Amino acid sequence: MRIVKQTHIHLHNYFLNQSLKKIVVDRKPTDYSAAKSIGILFDSTDLDERQTVLKFADKLKGDGKKVSLMAYFDDRKPHNEFHFKYFTKNEVDWLFRPKSDAIEDFIQSEFDIFFNLNLKPNLSLEYLSALSKAHLRVGPATNKTYCYDLMIDSKNESNLNQFIRDIEFYLQRLNSRKHEYSTA
Repeated sequence: MRIVKQTHIHLHNYFLNQSLKKIVVDRKPTDYSAAKSIGILFDSTDLDERQTVLKFADKLKGDGKKVSLMAYFDDRKPHNEFHFKYFTKNEVDWLFRPKSDAIEDFIQSEFDIFFNLNLKPNLSLEYLSALSKAHLRVGPATNKTYCYDLMIDSKNESNLNQFIRDIEFYLQRLNSRKHEYSTA
């Protein structure tokens, strides 16, 4: 069984690399305060993490940003009670690639900033991150550098609240117009 899973992962990586070669995206730094559209990808299976992400999304909306959410539930049952887009194991093929019209729309959206707020390795969520057409993709530190333009190595790798605070801290400083250097 282990050999089968390794084969699936190998094929997943092969087809992901083929897809990445075809993508042309205008990646560019985006001033965090000036960003208008935000995409958030997260694992919604855990209630506490879901609430943390929804609170963060509400904060961004309160700041005047258009926020699109895409959640993953690590099960096969419908979750129609939620007001955000989601997918389950039913929409993930045997190569760990999420497939649906909603997922394709999310990948193709040219968000100013895209956040993957899942702190645990997940091939399906990393796949979406890698293929996102967002101008700036932000996620947790990983050896999969093709997934993100900015990786945050959080002080507490298992605490989503801390990870979000770290994201905001670094984005506010990295993209702040106050910290721009003169090229004169």
